[in-house]
Amino acid sequence: MINRLRKQFILVTMISSISVLTIIIGALNIFNYISIINKNDNILNILSDNEGRFPDEFLIPGEDPYMDFPFNRFTREMPFETRFFSVGIDSFGDAFVFDTSRISALNEEEVVVYAEEAFEKYQKTSITIGTKNKYRYKISRNILGYNVMFVDMSKEIYDARRVLISSISVSVLGLLCVFILVCLLSKKVFKPVEESYEKQKRFITDASHELKTPLTIIEADNEVLEMENGESEWSKSISNQIKRMSSLVEKMVTLSRMDEGDKLDIRKISLSETMEDAVGDYYNLVSKNNKKLSVDIEKDIYVSADETKIRQMCGLLLDNAVKYATPPANSENKETLIEVNLKSKGNKAVLTFKNTTDMEEDGDMNILFERFYRRDASRNSKSGGSGIGLSIVKSIVQLHKGKIKAYAKKNESITFEIALNQIR
Repeated sequence: MINRLRKQFILVTMISSISVLTIIIGALNIFNYISIINKNDNILNILSDNEGRFPDEFLIPGEDPYMDFPFNRFTREMPFETRFFSVGIDSFGDAFVFDTSRISALNEEEVVVYAEEAFEKYQKTSITIGTKNKYRYKISRNILGYNVMFVDMSKEIYDARRVLISSISVSVLGLLCVFILVCLLSKKVFKPVEESYEKQKRFITDASHELKTPLTIIEADNEVLEMENGESEWSKSISNQIKRMSSLVEKMVTLSRMDEGDKLDIRKISLSETMEDAVGDYYNLVSKNNKKLSVDIEKDIYVSADETKIRQMCGLLLDNAVKYATPPANSENKETLIEVNLKSKGNKAVLTFKNTTDMEEDGDMNILFERFYRRDASRNSKSGGSGIGLSIVKSIVQLHKGKIKAYAKKNESITFEIALNQIR
């Protein structure tokens, strides 16, 4: 169990680390991309406002101009670093003039094709700014028609990709280091817990074995007293308490063995037949307690499981239902009913154990699976409940990699639902 908790701790830590790093890397690279787009849009605005050239203040010595653009502080070197070209488009969408003096990656035919495709998109959407491959463009009107200005973003895109790859690589390396550290440190973190847990298991096992001997002696002495003096109210009470204590000890031992990783005899079994056999033993007991048992078991449902454990699980759930089933409080029909169902749902075999009840709780009742939890101490005292049976049920389900849940309808019923992997 400690190993399972340790693995869960490592898994949660790694998922949290991956999530945080993914958000950081994503935000960093999105911001970087937006910054690139904004920078080139600002350059396009400058060029469009100055008929496809940089204004004189960029060429005259002095302070760097356009220092007010956030995160895009232009310097006087910017005109010499920027690669751009422009194409004039008439009202019919045909190129009639172009300037490719500041670009060498495209020939004249390619420049015209880029401009005409950008203008065609503008005519359909009325969007004046966009991206074409590695170029950012802006369309503006002039007295002759339209001007399409392109700025080369290839260097910025290359740098952005390099930042993305570098950040992912560093993050993967960091995650690997975190994983190694967590694996090493988790041993120290869980060591006190493991020691405490081992002491608890050892105590339960030792106490269980130590209790068996005095219980056997008390039972034998009680039988002798009954033989000599006859059965009395007191001897009968002693006998009942011995049975209750013996059952508790046995359940504690069972729970301890499961925690230690009790080996399962896993094989393909007919869950339908196993359920029918397990339920069949309870008809007389249910009837004896003035309760009604309704059974609906679908045929030919198979699972990989330990048949003995499955029978034990069903027995514990039926014992629980027989002990605690009461007439529903919010119904005119005061019949105490126990329902057992087995259905196939997709690739799952779903077992439900439902009984009527007068309990006030509503909704999720998974707390019932906690060890030694008893919802009503007085009722458990009368019925002989110990608060361990449902814990054993949960352990059996978990050993079979299944899922279990409990839920209640106020003053009406409580249901225990188990889902196991079905095989064909």
